[in-house]
Amino acid sequence: AFEPRPSRRPIAIGAGGALALAAAVALVVWARPEAPGPLRATGDAPLEPLMRAAARDGASVALDDGSRIHLARASAVEPLENSGDRFSLSLRAGEARFEVEPGGPRRWVVEAGHVTVEVVGTVFTVRREDDLVGVSVERGRVLVRSDELEERVRALGAGEAITVGGTDA
Repeated sequence: AFEPRPSRRPIAIGAGGALALAAAVALVVWARPEAPGPLRATGDAPLEPLMRAAARDGASVALDDGSRIHLARASAVEPLENSGDRFSLSLRAGEARFEVEPGGPRRWVVEAGHVTVEVVGTVFTVRREDDLVGVSVERGRVLVRSDELEERVRALGAGEAITVGGTDA
């Protein structure tokens, strides 16, 4: 097998080549979009207490990326991770409708007991009552994961719904 040997000769770059290389590096660094930070509520309110209040009262939370979370009264939610590339929360009880801004930089994950819902950009609802979890999709696509599903995963599109823990999983 042929294996090229590394060259031991230095590469010579003239002043014009060095200037062009420096300009190219500067352009790449300058043009690189800044990584997004954690999601925040629109306005100045901290996200976690705002979500708790919305879940208690049955209200919506508007996020700075254009997404919205509508929480039914007496729902129980807990944010798990909020970073530039992932937003996850646990729906412990109740119902939440998510309007995730399509094409966003974050992977959204909703944990509802034994069911995990993964999203890119869509409108969907997750309802949890004890071990029974329902997922319905209005727009876009989600992946529903659970050991109770055949092959442990099911993709749902607009107009589709599933209940896990009941008879139609």
